[in-house]
Amino acid sequence: MIAALSDIANGADANKALGVKAKRGERKSKESRNRQVTKKYAMAWIAAARLPKEDGGLGLTLEEACALVSDKSLNGHFHLTEETLRSYWNKQPELRQVELNQED
Repeated sequence: MIAALSDIANGADANKALGVKAKRGERKSKESRNRQVTKKYAMAWIAAARLPKEDGGLGLTLEEACALVSDKSLNGHFHLTEETLRSYWNKQPELRQVELNQED
């Protein structure tokens, strides 16, 4: 850390010196981070809605849950289309969690 701060004082790029420079294809803007959080919450909501009623869910199918949480319903809270929600669900199984971690 001291070496990084010294490099910055000597004119080095702060992001590079601290090791926080975005990698190729990686975005670091606040808007991008917010989208990632929104995606996690939307997927958690769908996962919870798909649980059987006995387990506290709504017993919905994926299509029903996506339609309910899409931008056409729930006042568009997540601002995502049904197609986008289904795509996230199918392509990113690691997001299919009912419980979110504190850092989420």
